Amino acid sequence: MDECCGTDKKENSCNDDYCEMTGQMVCLGDKAWSCLMMDKMKAAWEKERGTTMNKVADVVVKHNMAIWAHRMQVQDMKASLPKEAVDAFKEELGKAFQG
Repeated sequence: MDECCGTDKKENSCNDDYCEMTGQMVCLGDKAWSCLMMDKMKAAWEKERGTTMNKVADVVVKHNMAIWAHRMQVQDMKASLPKEAVDAFKEELGKAFQG
C-alpha cells in the first residue's frame, strides 16, 4: 500500500523508479495543496473568531492542567475532578464560547 496516495503499488502501470518518483511527487503536490488550504482556513478562522477561540483555549488548558495536577496528587492517571470542578468548567467554557 502506498502510504501517500493509499493505492496498491500493483495497480501502477509502470514499476520503474522514475514512475514511482513521479507518482510520489504528485502525491506530495496533493498533500501540499491540502496543507496550504488548511493554513488558509486557519487564517480565516483566526480572523473571524480568534478572540473567542483564544478564550476557549485558555479555559480548556487551565481545566486540563487541573485534571493532571489532580491525577498526580491522587496518583491515579484515570481520576476525574470532583463534580463541582467539572460543573464550573462547563459554565466557564460556555461563557468563553459566548465571547
